[in-house]
Amino acid sequence: MKQRLQDFVSHIRFGPKDALIFRDQPTQSTSTPEADQLTQVTEFVYKYLYTHPSGDISQAFRATPPDAKLIAKLSNANTTRADVQQGWVVRTALPDGAVIAERFGKVCKFLPGQFLADHLSLPIRTGSALTVTHMTGTALMQPGFFHMFGQEQMDLAEQAKTVRLYLNLKGAGAAEPAAALLTGMLNSYRIPFTCKFATRLTDYSRADTAVLYLPQRFVRIFLLAFADVQTALGAHLGAEVPVFTRRIAPGVGFAEDPTGEISFGAARSKLVAEAMLSSRISSRMDADKFWSEFLALCAVRGLDPDALHLNPGSSDTFYFPAEIAEVAA
Repeated sequence: MKQRLQDFVSHIRFGPKDALIFRDQPTQSTSTPEADQLTQVTEFVYKYLYTHPSGDISQAFRATPPDAKLIAKLSNANTTRADVQQGWVVRTALPDGAVIAERFGKVCKFLPGQFLADHLSLPIRTGSALTVTHMTGTALMQPGFFHMFGQEQMDLAEQAKTVRLYLNLKGAGAAEPAAALLTGMLNSYRIPFTCKFATRLTDYSRADTAVLYLPQRFVRIFLLAFADVQTALGAHLGAEVPVFTRRIAPGVGFAEDPTGEISFGAARSKLVAEAMLSSRISSRMDADKFWSEFLALCAVRGLDPDALHLNPGSSDTFYFPAEIAEVAA
């Protein structure tokens, strides 16, 4: 990690008005021109390091529309099927119209439009009986991505402790077969999941074109099940993984979900950005000072610089017992 990060910052300089220059070329305009410098440098690191280990972002992050044909293919490839379930009982009615409900010991959050209540249960309150429609997927959750949901629903408590697996798809043409293989395997093993696939064709230079979210307690099961599809799925994956993730297979990176609202990639990119600004001398960064600043920031946050895919205090042994780790390495 030290060599990679020092090499990265050695190719950066600040131009007029602190515009970032990378490898002697102007960088892509920031999407947040009114934001502070730390936010803008974090965005740069996210684009040119985390999502693109080669440093060449091509046309990624351009404000291009999602591809309707790709969305349709992803929707059809998803093996999860819509399901209408009765017997849900409201635990908590939330101010935004969503509810937290329980059924057979499982507790889930549902958004308006996902549930119906008969007239005797109105207004929605604790104890109201609901009929819930289990969504299979949607293109409306996040601009530029199509989300898929597992046949097994993720419990609310499980959502608080999740991991992420990043897939580096070779191109937009790899998305449909990868989605079919991945959701088919997960649903056959009844592993609850959420995954998302990029829907802008220009984003397929990224190393994280698909992201799978799993409850922590299902990781070992996933790693064993993954062996069923690894060869077939590998045909659709590139070799690189996002920087800071643990490579468990070519084109597959692993990381714990960080606490708070910020994403894993943004959180680690911000660390690099902070160290860059702290080590700036005139228009450039001092590589040795940068590394010292980076180590200090990791120490303050309780992060291991050699295992940045983990949260503070966590260990790989929770997910990768020796016999599995040897296969995954």
